Amino acid sequence: MFFDVGAMRVRIAVQSKDVVQSLARQFLIYSTGRDIAFSDRAALNDLLARTGAKGVVRSLLHQLTQSPLFQTR
Repeated sequence: MFFDVGAMRVRIAVQSKDVVQSLARQFLIYSTGRDIAFSDRAALNDLLARTGAKGVVRSLLHQLTQSPLFQTR
């Protein structure tokens, strides 16, 4: 629970890896229209590894749209 925006920012900064992973999973589910299968986990991890540290959301969306998971489903 957050009491202000500052507390939320601190928590996101501390847990940034978890936040980016969650965003990637949700974007993938939304963009493909299906849940993530066991066989998709390696591709998802690869996608996360290619996502840069700056402009995380933009980089994540770019990597997702260029990935075989997105293009072949």
